[in-house]
Amino acid sequence: MTSEEANQTAQFRSQSLRYVQEHLYDSSPAPSWVLDSSVLREASVKRILEVGCGAGVQLRSVVHGLEADEGVGLEPSAEAVQLLGRTYADDPRMSFQTGTVNALPFETDSFDLVMCWSVLHWVGRNEYLQSLGELIRVTGSHLLIMDFVAAQDYRVPYSHIQGMFTYKQDFVDPVLSSGVMRIVDELRWWDKGTPGAVHPIQDSDLRPFLGNPLSYHARRGVLFTKDYSLLPTLNAQDFSA
Repeated sequence: MTSEEANQTAQFRSQSLRYVQEHLYDSSPAPSWVLDSSVLREASVKRILEVGCGAGVQLRSVVHGLEADEGVGLEPSAEAVQLLGRTYADDPRMSFQTGTVNALPFETDSFDLVMCWSVLHWVGRNEYLQSLGELIRVTGSHLLIMDFVAAQDYRVPYSHIQGMFTYKQDFVDPVLSSGVMRIVDELRWWDKGTPGAVHPIQDSDLRPFLGNPLSYHARRGVLFTKDYSLLPTLNAQDFSA
């Protein structure tokens, strides 16, 4: 493991500003399967956090689409947060903070919906499980994760910084292993180069794994709900003979 890879989460702070600047004027909203989610609409989502909000376009579309009271966007770059603050200064529902996914600066159960959209593949593996735990911790109700997921886990060299990688690993089992999360909706798709477009695919479409372009472009979006009662409560006497 290179020194850059070992400290990858911190190293990506510089990429935060680059990404926000490049996509600041994108107009693509969140996919319709998110905005039209009956689960989220029935849940009365009022406070939303997007970890790794990028240019803020998706966060704004979800905040207004779900008629939430507040949307908080998180980016690791202070300069990116300042730029976002100026860009959305006329929208009182939107605010932005600095921070990283492995150490979220928020109280436990403080949001109705936490989104982590196309972020986990950049997180260093030393902080990966900690990051999933933080996403679970700060949501009080729902967690939406989307990332690149193929038929097998793998990594690819990161094109902007030598010695770093992006990781395409399925996040579902680690989230479910917390014992307090369950899946309420999910979708696999690829966008065919059209931002925001959703072209559903099946698990079988990802075979064969090698030599299959879908295994590089495939995405998986999963909506979880948080329920502290999922694990049964047993006492010592339940195991007495």
